[in-house]
Amino acid sequence: MHKLIDILLFSVFFFYAASAEEYVPNIRAVSVEEASPDTLTSMKYPSLMHYLPQMERRAANKIYYPQWDETRYFNRDSLFIRYATLGYEAVKDELRYYYDDILDPIPDREGRMKEQNAVRRAIRQIASHSLNRELEYAEALASPETTPEELEQKLQRFRKLIDKYAAKGDPEIELRALSYLVTKCLGRQLYHEGFLNAERLARRLDAVSEKDYSGYYLAWADLGHAYYEFRDYKRAVLYLKKALRETPATSFHDRSNLRSRSTLGIYYQSTAALDTSDYYFHSMLESGDQVKLRPMFDCIALSNLGTNLRARKRFREAIAYHRAALPGSIAEQDWSFTSSIYVGLAECYLETGDPPRCRLMLDSVRHYISLAPWVMSYRSCDLYPMEARYYVAIGNNRLALAYMDSTTLANREQEKAYNSMVILRAEQELFRSEQERKDLQIVTFRRTAIICAIAAGIILVVLLIIAALYRKKRRDYRMLAARSREWAQRMSPTTSPVATTEEVIEPDATDLALMETIGQLIEQEHIHLNSELDLDQLANRLGVHRNMISKAVNTVHRKTFSAFINDCRVREAILLLSDPEQDHLSFENIAYDIGFGSRQTFYRVFKAHTGLTPSLFRKNREAIAD
Repeated sequence: MHKLIDILLFSVFFFYAASAEEYVPNIRAVSVEEASPDTLTSMKYPSLMHYLPQMERRAANKIYYPQWDETRYFNRDSLFIRYATLGYEAVKDELRYYYDDILDPIPDREGRMKEQNAVRRAIRQIASHSLNRELEYAEALASPETTPEELEQKLQRFRKLIDKYAAKGDPEIELRALSYLVTKCLGRQLYHEGFLNAERLARRLDAVSEKDYSGYYLAWADLGHAYYEFRDYKRAVLYLKKALRETPATSFHDRSNLRSRSTLGIYYQSTAALDTSDYYFHSMLESGDQVKLRPMFDCIALSNLGTNLRARKRFREAIAYHRAALPGSIAEQDWSFTSSIYVGLAECYLETGDPPRCRLMLDSVRHYISLAPWVMSYRSCDLYPMEARYYVAIGNNRLALAYMDSTTLANREQEKAYNSMVILRAEQELFRSEQERKDLQIVTFRRTAIICAIAAGIILVVLLIIAALYRKKRRDYRMLAARSREWAQRMSPTTSPVATTEEVIEPDATDLALMETIGQLIEQEHIHLNSELDLDQLANRLGVHRNMISKAVNTVHRKTFSAFINDCRVREAILLLSDPEQDHLSFENIAYDIGFGSRQTFYRVFKAHTGLTPSLFRKNREAIAD
C-alpha cells in the first residue's frame, strides 16, 4: 500500500515539476548565482555506501535486526585475527562497523549475551595481548540494557573502563569509552550525566591529538552536534570547527567532516548568514570524503542550498535543488529528511501561487512521517506553520488558527526537549562537584597536616627519649671501658692476694715464689699468648707437679688456672683495643694473637670481664683518654 502511495505521489509531483532537471551528482562547487543542481555534482556512487565492500566479501556471521527488518553480515573471527596480526590501524574501519552497526544495536538481551560470549571465545582463542583491551571494550558494549538496572550497570562498566585506561595512560580506549558514554547518556535522555561527561570529554580532547585517539574528529563532531541540539550555539560552533578537515577522511566511518559542515551550514542558515551557510554546503559537495552514507550527505547539501534560495525568495530555483535531493533521500529511506524536503517544496509552490501543488507536498510530508511516526515530534515545528500558511492562502481561517496554535504547542515541546538550561544545570552541577572536590581536598589536606603534625611530635618525643637513652647508655659504656682500662693497667700476674671475707687458705712461701716465676714468664716470654698453654705444659716447663701450680694460682689470685690465663689475655686485648694505631687489626686477628682459639670464645670472655663487646669497647675508648 505504501509503495502504491509513493508511486502516485511521485507521478503527480513529477508531472507538476517537469521543468526541473534530473539529478546528476558532481563535485565542482560554484557560487549560488551560477549554480544549479546539475553543475554541483556529477559523481555517481557505486552504492548507498552503508557498508565496506570487504565486510560483505568476508561475511561468515549474520544477525537479524527486527527494528530495521534487516540482516547484517560480518566475520568476527577474521576481524580479530587480522587485528592481532596486522594491528589496529589495518582494521579500524571494520572494527568500528562491528561495534557500531553489529554489536551495539543488538536489541534483545539474549542476542547481546550470545554475541558477547562469541567475542570472548574468539579473542581468547587468538591469545593476543593486544586484543585484551578490545575484549574489555567489546564486553562492556555488548552488555544488555533492556531495563533501567541493566542500563545503569552498563554505564558503570564504561565509567570504570574510562578510569582504568585513564590511569594506564591509554587515550584510545579511555576516549572511545568516554565518547560512547556521552552518546549513550544523551540518547537515553540522561542529559545531566551526558553533559557532565561531555565537558570531561572536551577537556581530554584538548589535551590530545588525532595521533593519540583515532576517533578524535568524530568526538569533536559528536560534541558539537549535541550542543547544537540543545541550543548552546557558541560552544557548538567551536567544537564543530575543531572537527573540520581539508584533506579527505582516512576512515570509511569518519563522517565528522561532512556532519560538521552540514550542522555549521544549518546554524548559519538559521542566523541569516546565507553566504556563509552556502559556503559550508558547497564545501560538502567539494569534499573528497568517501565515507559511510556519502550520497546522503550530497542530498543534505543540495536540499539546504535550496532552503537558502527560499530565504532569498528565489523559490523557482529552490524547487530544482529540493527535487534533486529527493531520490537519494528516498533511496536511503531517511523519512525524516524526505519529509523536510517536501515541506520546502510546499513553501515553494505556495509562494509561486500554486496551492494545489502545495497541498500535494503537505500530504507527502504526512505520508513519509507515517512511515516513521517518531519524526513528528520535531518535524511538526516545520509542518504546522506551513499548514497554517496554506489554509490562510485558501481562506480557511479556522484551520489556519488551529495550526497556529498547534505550532505554538509544538515549539514549546521542542524547547522543553532541547533546552540550553539542561546544559546550564549540568555545568552548575559540574561546578558544584568540582567545588566539593576541592573542599574535600582542603579538608583532607588539613586532616593530613594535623595527623602529620601529631605524628611528627610523637616521633620527636620518641627520638628525644631514644637520644637520651642512647647518651646514657653510651656514657655507661664509656665508664665500663675506662674501668676496664684501669684494671688492665693495674693487673699483674704477681698481684698480691685479693682481700676477702671468706675463709681461705693463705699462700705460703712456695706458692708466692712459684707465682713470681710464672709472672716473669708471662711478662717476658708472653706464654699466655700461646693458645695451647695448659697446666701440664707449664708444669713440665717449671719442673713441678701441676697441682702445685694450680694451688699457687688459687691461693694467690683466688681463681682457676684457666681463668687466670684468660685475665692475662683480656688485659692484652684491652691494651690493643685502646690503641688507635691498632685499629687496622680485626677482632678475629686480635682473638688469635692473644691466645684465644676462636673469635666466639674471645667475645664471650671479653664481655664477661668488661661488660662490653670488643666492638663497643673500641667505639667508646675516647672516654678512656678523658
